[in-house]
This record gives sequence, structure tokens and C-alpha cells, in this order.
Amino acid sequence: MQPESPTWALRRLNYWAILVLVALAAADGLDTALRAADEILAAARRRGAALAVASTSAMRAYVALRGGDLIAAQADAQAAIDLAPDLLGAEFPLVLAVSAAVLAGLERDEAPDSLRRLINRTGARYDEEFLPSGSLRYASGVLRAAAGNHEAAVEELRSCELGHPGFGGQNPATLPWRSAAALSLTELGRHGDARLLAAEEVRRARSFGAARAIGAALRAQAIVGPATERAETLEAARAVLAPSPARLDLARVLVDMGATSRAAGRRTAARQPLEEGLELAARCGARTLERRAREELAAIGVRPRSTGRDGADSLTPSERRVVELAATGGTNREIAQTLFVTEKTVETHLGRSFRKLDISSRRQLPEVLARAAG
Repeated sequence: MQPESPTWALRRLNYWAILVLVALAAADGLDTALRAADEILAAARRRGAALAVASTSAMRAYVALRGGDLIAAQADAQAAIDLAPDLLGAEFPLVLAVSAAVLAGLERDEAPDSLRRLINRTGARYDEEFLPSGSLRYASGVLRAAAGNHEAAVEELRSCELGHPGFGGQNPATLPWRSAAALSLTELGRHGDARLLAAEEVRRARSFGAARAIGAALRAQAIVGPATERAETLEAARAVLAPSPARLDLARVLVDMGATSRAAGRRTAARQPLEEGLELAARCGARTLERRAREELAAIGVRPRSTGRDGADSLTPSERRVVELAATGGTNREIAQTLFVTEKTVETHLGRSFRKLDISSRRQLPEVLARAAG
């Protein structure tokens, strides 16, 4: 038997590490998953193991997305995407990173066309040999729905069921494709099919037991179900999500609750969940949801204060990565080695970041980033 090459051994290690982190994230152990990813990432950077850095960065993006930290998700996804072209065996992190970048981008109000170009430009593709490929199918299906192509969205989302069960083909805690497909089916007027899928998602989510999966499934069931049951089902989703780490999912439910009350003429009841949802959406950097919350508040005569686009929210993913490392005390040379870029690139990103953050020293970075994180 031929000995396994170092590259394939590393890829096998990456697979197992990713699967462990996916399991933690699916069970809502986001803090534990992030701590583990940070330890793996620090060790990989010390070794100069670019493939492990790319894989772990992609996984951090996946975890950050689930927790609603969209800016961090974009930064980590971009780190993996930037490294992937020069690495042998980078299909694994590339698929995961592009999936996270697409889903975070949609929440950040990026145009579906530009996100489709991201998929095409990076060359990310579905491949049954790579377990996270189902995440790309899911992200692509959600992207088609955002572009208004619901027939294609349903077809692509349903194909997620064919994926490897180890990466979510059956478990909505990993890939909630049934909920997404149900929403598109409702847009197509296929209410019966939508409700069957949503009910199945709720059943599977409850069987697994993770709060984020249950809350998201209940939200979809509320939206596609009878209007007379919507408020009660949304309240059930809110109760499940409130103590969970899924801030963005909770924000969606709160805005839906407010919109439901507003549509029923209960303007006073609509205000609190809309304002709470708006605040959470802004903290997550979820511009699409934030805009919807503002529109709903305007419909009941409330004008909330503006949340500006300056500061940490305006940093690009690459700038975010650099300032986070600088905030922990990294020198320009250390940051360049960590990110596999030149020192000149680090200097450029820091200069732009300082102007956006309105600071003059890296000593100010920890306080600015902590304030932005809420």
C-alpha cells in the first residue's frame, strides 16, 4: 500500500476538524466552536499551514454567520477565498467560504447578481466528494430566491436532500433547506406543498433539539401557514430563540411579529418588536433586515434614529481581518505572515481603516472594535 501523502493527510485532518466544528455549530455551541477554531487557526498560522488556515477561516465564517456576526463572517470567508487559489486541495474551504460569503452578503444587502458572480469567479462548485458542497447548493438556492427565481430556487434547494447526511442533507440544524424552499413555494402560490415542507422541518428540528433550528423552522411555518395562526407561531419561535446565540434569527422573528401586528391594525403592539428587531439587525450588520424594520416602523408613524455606515461597519472584510489582528498587538510583519500577504498590503488596509474608524493609533483599536460588537 502506498503511504498517504502529506497533502492528503492534511486534507483528511481538515475534514475531521471541520466536521467537529459543524457538529458544535449545529448544536448551538457557537462559543465553543469559535474558541476551538481560534486555537486551530493560531496553531496553523504558527506552522505556516496555509490550507489549514483557509479551512479554519472558512469554518469561522460559517459559525459567525449562524451567530449573526455578519461582518466577521464576511471577513473570515474572504480570508479563505483569498488563500484558496494558491492551494492544492482547497476545494473544501473554498465551497464553505463562498457559501458563507453569499449568505452574509444577502443579509448585508449586496445585489444577488454580484453574489452570483462571486460563485462563478471563485470556481466554487458542487462535488459529492466534499461534504460541505451541500452548503453551496443551499446558498445558491437562497440566492435564486432573492433574485425572484423561485422555481429554480425550489429545485436547487430540494437537491440538498441528496447531499451527505453528515453535512445537513437531513438535519435542518445544518442546512434548513426545507424552510427556504417552503418560502419560495408560497411565493409560487403552492401553499399546500409549502406547509408540508415547513411542518417536516419543524418535526426534524424538534427531533434534533437545537434552539436555532427550531426557531427558524417555526418562523417559516408561521409565514407559510394560515394568517390566523401566524402571531402565535411567531411568538413560539421568539420564545425558543430568545435565550439562544442566534441573534439574527431572533431579529427576523421580531420584525415578522411587528409586521404581523401592523398588518392586523395593532400599531401599538407592533412597535416594540419592530424596534427590538431593528436594534438586533443593526448590531448584526443585517442591512436588508434593518431596512425592512425601518419600513415597517415608518408604516406605523415611527421614525427611529439613523444607524450610520461609518466606523467598523464600513470596513471591508480584508480591512476587518487586519484591524482585528492589529488590535491583539500584532505587528505589520506578523500580520502579513499570518494572512499570507505583503507588509505593504497590511499598511494600506490599516491606513484606510484608521480613516474610517476616525482613529490615529492602533492602541485605540480594541476599544473601537469592542464598542462595535455591542
